[in-house]
Amino acid sequence: MNDPRSIVAQIMRLMHSRGLISGLSGNASIRIKEDNLLITPSGYHKAFLKPEHIVLIDFEGKLLEGSLRPSSEWRMHVEIYRRYPSAKAIVHAHPPYTLAIGKGIETVDMPELRLAVGNVGFIPPVEPGTRDLADRVAAALKNAKIAIMEKHGVVSMDEDILRAEARIEALEEICKIVYLTTLKK
Repeated sequence: MNDPRSIVAQIMRLMHSRGLISGLSGNASIRIKEDNLLITPSGYHKAFLKPEHIVLIDFEGKLLEGSLRPSSEWRMHVEIYRRYPSAKAIVHAHPPYTLAIGKGIETVDMPELRLAVGNVGFIPPVEPGTRDLADRVAAALKNAKIAIMEKHGVVSMDEDILRAEARIEALEEICKIVYLTTLKK
């Protein structure tokens, strides 16, 4: 298996190339040990991330390795890891079609939603980077592995970062189809 820092950087470059994040948005992490995580830095263009840009922090947000500031959403990642020990990876993106559909995803009747995405949690607007957002997102993931944060983005957790990212891609594809079908009416 590749170095976890390389995988995090690759995931961010992949999401940028697919239009799921902009240069300065989105983040991803991999849990290292029980109370440390590798996470993307804040303020660094995601299309150009390299393994050496990924930082190691503890669950208090203390920088353990690296020179860049950790993502402003580190609290959300930590709270998810605290509540869900099986989670080993978290990906946060800003997929445009998913955000356009938002809570309307609850009315979508497509087998792909059930099979590729599963249950979808939902969080009303909350200020990014806050403890409140961290608590609400973690609660919304109680019966789901992915949640939509209204007017903000999507977060996905899994034992594997590739599956967490793929779930976001699948949700975005479904939302794009839903959106495009509304144009025919």
